[in-house]
Amino acid sequence: MVIFFILPAFIATIFLSKELLKKFQFHDRFTLSSAGDFIEETSWYYEGTGKRGMVTIVFRSKKPFAALIGFDLAIFPIKFRAVDYFGFVESRFDEKNGGYYAVASTYIGRKPVNFIFLIRRKDPQTGVSICFYCKRHPHEIYPPHFWQRLE
Repeated sequence: MVIFFILPAFIATIFLSKELLKKFQFHDRFTLSSAGDFIEETSWYYEGTGKRGMVTIVFRSKKPFAALIGFDLAIFPIKFRAVDYFGFVESRFDEKNGGYYAVASTYIGRKPVNFIFLIRRKDPQTGVSICFYCKRHPHEIYPPHFWQRLE
């Protein structure tokens, strides 16, 4: 009988530990990236269309950059708000068009969400443009968790 209580707790502990380890690796890569010291936060509000699936996000700039990808996390019963960074991309040189770019693919659900991007670069005068639903092969893919597919 005790196994029915211990097994779910054990599985949840393993899952949460893997998620924390993944986030620590993203933050470490972002901190150690050679993209520069100027950090900017920008966002994109997805209104929720009722459809769910993967969306491609393309970042472009004239100079190298790195970006953390996250979303506003709100837990209403305890009135907790934070940003949950779940992904990281680092720019690559685009030989065809010049400049630098990074491409990430992530899951969007049926409900609205505010995506947050923390962008690190050397030159504050050089901006980073962001294009959604663009047709490029992603450098990083962030698929949904199993429970996100159930909504």
